[in-house]
Amino acid sequence: GNTKGIFQLESRLGQHNAKLLKPSNLKELAALIAIIRPGAMEATLEDGKNITTHFINRKNGLEEPTCEFPILEPILKDTYNLLIYQESSLKIANKIAGFTLEESEVLRKAVGRKKPEIMTKVEGQFIEGCKKIGLVSEQEAKGIFAWIAASVRYQFNLSHSILYGVNTYLSAYAKAHFKYAFFTSYLFYAKDKQDKFDEIKGLVTNAKQMSIDIDPPSFKHCNKHFEHVNDHIYFGISDVKGIGESTYKNV
Repeated sequence: GNTKGIFQLESRLGQHNAKLLKPSNLKELAALIAIIRPGAMEATLEDGKNITTHFINRKNGLEEPTCEFPILEPILKDTYNLLIYQESSLKIANKIAGFTLEESEVLRKAVGRKKPEIMTKVEGQFIEGCKKIGLVSEQEAKGIFAWIAASVRYQFNLSHSILYGVNTYLSAYAKAHFKYAFFTSYLFYAKDKQDKFDEIKGLVTNAKQMSIDIDPPSFKHCNKHFEHVNDHIYFGISDVKGIGESTYKNV
């Protein structure tokens, strides 16, 4: 949960769910980024628990990763039989309804727009495709289509999640192994945040938790912004509340 400054996970929501999920590889890290988005947090299954809670419980062995439609398990095994990503819907349509990837993309867009006339047409194509492939019954086909239609509002993009996960890992690695450089950089760019001083306060507090002291401004070094010198991070003179760029120039 020590994720202050970690890409995509520095919010309290990110910190909290990172502790619960305990991601141990890139796939789990990517999934964490997807399941803490509003759609997954708001979407619930029949038991009233949201998708985020189910994913965390299944990853930690607290509930069985059951699948309402066993035919889909090969596609959904990496997400504990939960429909998390848009790409999973595309693969499902391809496998059981014979949709090309291009036709699957039309399905995704149609469901996302929720236009009744388009939905009816695409659902008909999906059901007919399932009949031709013959892997599921018509009733199962209707159930799977309804599941895709209901879940599309919280599905995130897998390719984005993976790329975000890589950046999340890199920033976490930097914080763990190059902590002075990490905090110096984040403190420097706190000036671009909406509430600069709250951001600085949070970073300084977190640095102290990691046994890093942020030293007061030093007229010896006379550094304009936060600076790392010999295992010390000095507070920037122009970063002191009430002192700005113009005052610094007169020091």
